[in-house]
Amino acid sequence: MEGPMEARSSVAEPAWTRGRLLSWIYGGAGIFGIALLLRYALIEPHSIGLACGEQTAPWWCTARQGVVWFHIAYVWGGLGLAGGLAAMTLEWRNVARLGLVAFALAVVATYNIWPNIGIHALWIWACMSAVAALLVFFANERVTILFALTFSVFAVVLYNSDYGAVGLALTLLRLPRV
Repeated sequence: MEGPMEARSSVAEPAWTRGRLLSWIYGGAGIFGIALLLRYALIEPHSIGLACGEQTAPWWCTARQGVVWFHIAYVWGGLGLAGGLAAMTLEWRNVARLGLVAFALAVVATYNIWPNIGIHALWIWACMSAVAALLVFFANERVTILFALTFSVFAVVLYNSDYGAVGLALTLLRLPRV
């Protein structure tokens, strides 16, 4: 006879094969490598910063400035947090999930942008909310986890670790159930 602590779930847990485990490990390492490359090869080198400050800056300085601006506007952290929340709440009803993600993004946006509010910052946070809504309603489980893992790792490596760490923790808590 089964006791209260021995009750089994009727939902079958997916099997984690060696190949599946290695694909997630290699994928995470690849994402981490790309984020490190962005940080230490594109953003931080002093010589690149000086080259991009010149009047005749190379063409790739626009991409570098975009990555830096994403850091300043907390885009990496916001997307990592939104993805982590969307991943963690995959079993909830869509309306409740969207409400939680929208509330979290609104709190983060208000905290970070309100003191020096700008229309560009509000626009980028509105876009992030739209991406989170798309994740909640249309993305399958693996796409949501991959999105959350990518942007939370980018956030941790690219200076938005306060929100990225929370998003990464939520994503990693959800990962065994994928």
